[in-house]
Amino acid sequence: MESSSSSSTSLRVAFIGAGEVNFGSETVYVPWSHARRLHTLADQVAAAGKDGGSGDGGVQGVSEIVAVGVADVNLARAQDACDKWRAKAPALFKDVKGYDNYIQMLKDTQPNAVIIGLPPFAHGGSDASGRPGCEEWQKANVELVCARMGVHMLVEKPLSCFALDEVSKVESEVSQLAADKGLIVSVAYMFRYLKAVEKMREILAAEGQRKRTAAGLGEGTEREKLDSVIAAVLLRYNSAYAAIQKSMWWDMRLSGGPIVEQCTHFVDIARHFAGEIDNSTLTALSIPPPTDDSPLSLSYLENVPVDVVSGKPVEQGLSFEHRIPRATTAQWKFKSGAVCSLTHANLMHGAEYETAIEIWSDNLRLLLSDPYQTCKLSVSRKGKEQEVFEFGSDDPYYNELRVFLTAVATRNAGIVRSSYGDAYKTYATTWAIRLSSEKNNSH
Repeated sequence: MESSSSSSTSLRVAFIGAGEVNFGSETVYVPWSHARRLHTLADQVAAAGKDGGSGDGGVQGVSEIVAVGVADVNLARAQDACDKWRAKAPALFKDVKGYDNYIQMLKDTQPNAVIIGLPPFAHGGSDASGRPGCEEWQKANVELVCARMGVHMLVEKPLSCFALDEVSKVESEVSQLAADKGLIVSVAYMFRYLKAVEKMREILAAEGQRKRTAAGLGEGTEREKLDSVIAAVLLRYNSAYAAIQKSMWWDMRLSGGPIVEQCTHFVDIARHFAGEIDNSTLTALSIPPPTDDSPLSLSYLENVPVDVVSGKPVEQGLSFEHRIPRATTAQWKFKSGAVCSLTHANLMHGAEYETAIEIWSDNLRLLLSDPYQTCKLSVSRKGKEQEVFEFGSDDPYYNELRVFLTAVATRNAGIVRSSYGDAYKTYATTWAIRLSSEKNNSH
């Protein structure tokens, strides 16, 4: 199933998971949908070929992209995704087939690459048998099966919701198989592909090199430059909880909790800027879920949504011990010596999140506001007029998928910005935050 190493190749792509992250939503707006971006890239490749070019459009070394299969534990949902996208993008999805067994799909369709968009409880563990919500086909770890069969993977975050000792075993084998087989395994931390983030790193690296030159030092690596200037990272994430209409997300056993499942994006982007985290310095506090339904409790939420499938409140029947914390704050040091503070909450009504990533340096402040949507970067220096850069039209999901497919076609793992092994480090820190907050709440 490995892709050709020739100068131009046809890519056969399959999907594991027929939910929103892979196929969007017909009822509410969501910014993610891998199928939509794949459609755009397939059209670009086809147009480049018709125009007499090399046929690679936005994907280097690719002459054609075809979707060959969709697997989901719910066969009807898999077939529905096939039918809807065959109508939307007939050239791309004309031969796609639906399955309720992803292993059979891999054997039948022989894809070069798969896009894995599954809930946290359905992958990442070495054996998911007997766990809540896990069906028979999910007992074998999805990533391990794909790696053993030689299939390249784009894996949605988080890696899982299971404990570190179990997920670490999966990471070790997946990373080894990727190295041995030359597999591309990219984890979907799309903020790493934002042009705004690239601009921030460019500004910080230039400042770092200026300091090195002033100190009589030569050209440094990008990491050396960033480590010499980033002093503090501030992360703020307040989610619109009323719009999260999935009971699974509200159950700590199935999602891992909001830090592991959602705020993982901000923990990861902090690592992308400031390097590795010293988890031994980390401490966290949280407002735990309520022990009763008193409206006077800080843990009480006025606008808890109903599940989009069952029509029941998402926390109905869920014991308090399995409900999610309402707010979490954490602090830590990076191995560079820089410090970080993170605050995550589930307190917003409506559908819009409030999110910001801020970096402080000597006479330099970078503020990235609303990276999910408007994506505005403000750069402040004492004695200089504030610079503002707008990146609202940038699409990190598209950028990420284009890089992944290019890496598959050219067999260049170096252009992928989050490998499975690297993503495990983010996963470990999110679990450290969760465990620290739970320990402190027990005092």
